[in-house]
Amino acid sequence: MADIINGTWIKDGKAVDTIYQSGVKVYGRNLLSNTSPEMSTVTASSWGSSPAGVATGVYGAGTYQVSVYVDNTIDANTNLNLNLYTAVNGHIGNLSGKSIQPGSKGTISYTITLLEGQSIRSAWAGFTNVSNVAHSYSYKQIMITKYTGDDTPYSQAPEDILN
Repeated sequence: MADIINGTWIKDGKAVDTIYQSGVKVYGRNLLSNTSPEMSTVTASSWGSSPAGVATGVYGAGTYQVSVYVDNTIDANTNLNLNLYTAVNGHIGNLSGKSIQPGSKGTISYTITLLEGQSIRSAWAGFTNVSNVAHSYSYKQIMITKYTGDDTPYSQAPEDILN
């Protein structure tokens, strides 16, 4: 049995990144706090980035999955694509090249590889281009988890659940 201690799942005295129940993945630790399973709408000009999910800490070398669900259909006037951005060691980028086009919705997901000592700072959804006009979009379920080779369903960070 795993327990939450200070925002981290612990089993047999060790931090756990993934939990399986009857062979089904039921928990992949979301390293981002300030996330939600509910749709949040953003109206903004310029790059129009949503509030960032915040990561605190160095998680070790390895591969991590970054994902978010976005809805780019709520503003009929927008002509801007939406991307998923990640900040690692001060470098910000959309590392997948995939974006959600105007009039579409879906999940953006990609993996990043961290070297020992690198840290994840944050991740957020945002427009791909500058605009002088305010546009709207919605997003939910932004997360970063240790990559295990299979899809990880969204889960809030343990500290968001406990607070």
